[in-house]
Amino acid sequence: MAVGQPAKVVSSIKDFLKKNKTLMETRTVYDKSWLIGNITKELKKQMKKDLENGMGYII
Repeated sequence: MAVGQPAKVVSSIKDFLKKNKTLMETRTVYDKSWLIGNITKELKKQMKKDLENGMGYII
C-alpha cells in the first residue's frame, strides 16, 4: 500500500487486509442496504450513532 505524492510504500496489501479484518471483528459492519441509494433516513441516523466513536465497514 502506498500513500502520498510522491508515493511511499507504507504497508503490504497482506498486512493492510489483516489489520482491517481484525478491526472488522470489533467495529460495525454494514451490508449493501446501507449504501447511498439504498439507505433510509432511519438507517442514516443509526449509522451516525454507531460511528460516533470510530469507523465502520460496508461490505
